[in-house]
Amino acid sequence: MKAIFVMLLMLKAVSVKTLPEFKSSKEPDNKARADDVTEDITLEYRPEILRENLIKLFNLTAQDLELSYETIWPGGRSTITLKRTRGKSGDKKLLDVPQVTTGEKSDQKSTTQSRGTTHKLQAKRVIIPPDERKQLPSSSKAQKSPHSAACKVSCKGFCKWSCSGTLIGPHHVLTSAHCIDGVDVATLQVGFLERNGRLQWYDVMKASMPLRWKITKKKYDYAVLKLKGRANRRSYVSVVSVSLPKNSLISITGFPGDKSPSSLWISKCRAILVSSGQIWNNCDVVRGSSGSGVLVKDNSGGITRTVVVGVLSGEQSVRIRGRVKRFNVAVHLTGSKLSQINEWINK
Repeated sequence: MKAIFVMLLMLKAVSVKTLPEFKSSKEPDNKARADDVTEDITLEYRPEILRENLIKLFNLTAQDLELSYETIWPGGRSTITLKRTRGKSGDKKLLDVPQVTTGEKSDQKSTTQSRGTTHKLQAKRVIIPPDERKQLPSSSKAQKSPHSAACKVSCKGFCKWSCSGTLIGPHHVLTSAHCIDGVDVATLQVGFLERNGRLQWYDVMKASMPLRWKITKKKYDYAVLKLKGRANRRSYVSVVSVSLPKNSLISITGFPGDKSPSSLWISKCRAILVSSGQIWNNCDVVRGSSGSGVLVKDNSGGITRTVVVGVLSGEQSVRIRGRVKRFNVAVHLTGSKLSQINEWINK
């Protein structure tokens, strides 16, 4: 116990010393209760500082961690924005550090180096027979909303991995965190399918992802890329917090790795289960489809429109009546997740 106490003291001293660009500002959070104030703390990340130790150092609550995030810049530079919400009654219950640890191995991906470019081994995704995916012709359906918002996420030059994404703002693309985690933003590019069947590529300015993903790598597998230019003639699809009852019809559009590199495919299915921030489904997807937006029809405003409610993450297995069944899983974008995404878009 004494050794742990000494280690925490050393960590705090090192943190203060190696985070000279620390800055703090208090801003009211419109989404918080009227008696709450959200304090934003932005600091430069240093590799020698474990992210989970920031929880204890800055007295973060579970609610704070839900809203905190990390921004990755070209060249490997990273900044962390911590959110601290305080009310009149004082600090909320603090989050215990052991609840959040990097000791667990992520089943999302691993990376190796190949010719100086990160080679990503992505999470599995499965085809649930029969394969009902349909290709969207590049000269017609692929150019119409919402399909025209689908894009391919990859790296420049030699690259053996790819993911998918969705344009959710004039300059912003939604994708999976595991697709771009550990990759230099300067090497990332996003491609949109043109009428001639080729991809029009755009460079990435920065990437944002939840701090919870950087620590636990579970159930927070989403990220937003900011493009350096505006995607030509592309309409974007809004991210909306929508309740998703069981058996809701969803669609997933992306660039699967088992098809032609410049071909766009769509898969439709029913949501098997929506629980704990995840959408379990049996849509047919494979590697390369990660990061695709989960789309639904929404008529809550009196006008029917297609919106994004989730991000395809990977595959999980569950035992039902003694038999193991495999499903594809997506992150359901509600509550604090949607608040984060809106903040990233508006910054």
